[in-house]
Amino acid sequence: MHRKIRRPVLLKADIVGSECICLRAMLKFENQPDYISIRSEKVIFDRLEDEFDLLEQLGYDRFKAVKQDFDGIMPEVPSDGDRQFHVFEEGASGPFAEESRGDWKDRTGAVKDYRSVFVKYWLFGDYSYLIQAEKGRKFITFLERIVRRSLPGWYDTHARHSSVTPAAKAAPVPTESLRQQSAWLLAAKVIGFALSFMLPLVIVRSLTQEAVGHYREAFQVIMNAATILPLGVSMSAYYYLARETHERRGTAVFNILVFNFVMGPGLPDAHAFPNLIGDIFRSEELTRLAPKIGIVIWIWMFSTFLETIAIANQEARVATFFIVGAQLSKTLLMGGAVLLFGTVEAFIFAAMIQGVIQTFILLGYIRSRFPGYWRGFQARFFREQIMYALPFGVAAILWIAQIDIHNYFVGYKFTSAEFAIYAYGCFEIPLMAMLAESVTSVLIPRMNALQRLATVRK
Repeated sequence: MHRKIRRPVLLKADIVGSECICLRAMLKFENQPDYISIRSEKVIFDRLEDEFDLLEQLGYDRFKAVKQDFDGIMPEVPSDGDRQFHVFEEGASGPFAEESRGDWKDRTGAVKDYRSVFVKYWLFGDYSYLIQAEKGRKFITFLERIVRRSLPGWYDTHARHSSVTPAAKAAPVPTESLRQQSAWLLAAKVIGFALSFMLPLVIVRSLTQEAVGHYREAFQVIMNAATILPLGVSMSAYYYLARETHERRGTAVFNILVFNFVMGPGLPDAHAFPNLIGDIFRSEELTRLAPKIGIVIWIWMFSTFLETIAIANQEARVATFFIVGAQLSKTLLMGGAVLLFGTVEAFIFAAMIQGVIQTFILLGYIRSRFPGYWRGFQARFFREQIMYALPFGVAAILWIAQIDIHNYFVGYKFTSAEFAIYAYGCFEIPLMAMLAESVTSVLIPRMNALQRLATVRK
């Protein structure tokens, strides 16, 4: 059959431990299939390495370890303006080639994935201690009910031939409904608000009234500057991550990081004119703290992008974890700083630490979702993205002017102690704003993704 077809697209080999016989036989043929899928070794790791040796001899250089339990899989293949949907029968291999789960990796990356798979085999597999005992089997069944997936399942090795140049793969459309995503985000924002509500209670009981005023003035500047200075470029992630190919999505993220990095050292209020903040609020203490405030703004311009990118990447549950985690760490660090040191300066240093931690988490998330994102910088695409984002930046300036400019007038006309009373007297519980933001945050990337797939009716 191989000779008759000449160049098959896909070969599937599942001979229960004898797949290497098939691979050795294929060495006799000149033309190899574009893609191959084999049932991978489950017991002896050296035998798994032998399978990869044979695949490389056949010319395959990209691999995936794909778990073979599929329930309601949606392949990323448009069909008649909509997305194909197929429920695979039990025991089916699922999508293949470019539609299979996961990202293509070199041999080192795929073998690394299999090391963690073999740990699961050792704990829960056919030859594990647990599977041999009745109580162990019941325990595994109990865990499977909790995690709603098979433990450990079984895996196939998918391989792509070095001669194949795959078509660019666009961003997937999630199967989770808008209502579910919005509910996750709303819950996160409510929990985050509850955590942030506790911090002022600690501050007003630990600091003098004047110090509370300095704290409110400093973080009024920090929050507004961290929103305005990115000029809407961070918001462009909602558009580009839903519409672009995988490579261009990584480039769009890198463009945002570059822009935020360049804007940071240019903070006029904290570096070029250190007296500006102090002059606005007529406070020598804020003039002294201005350079540190500038550092916090720069760090927060990066760190606050964490929530945005997770939502733009249509991972509402991950964004929920980030939002709650950020508010919890912020409350613990800043509250601890106030209790231990009792100064606004300590509070600002805690904000720096929290921002640095969140920035490292952001970079780790980006690296896991957009491998090699820093390699595809294109000046033309960078300019395109900046021009797209600038109207959002103008809108952010107008929005801040509408809702927060009164704080600067009050801060200029009254003392810091009086400003503290005004700031907490104007305290609001923004329930409707949290609801609206939760819905629109997931609606924008979903609309872009559906428009890309020409599903206008949806």
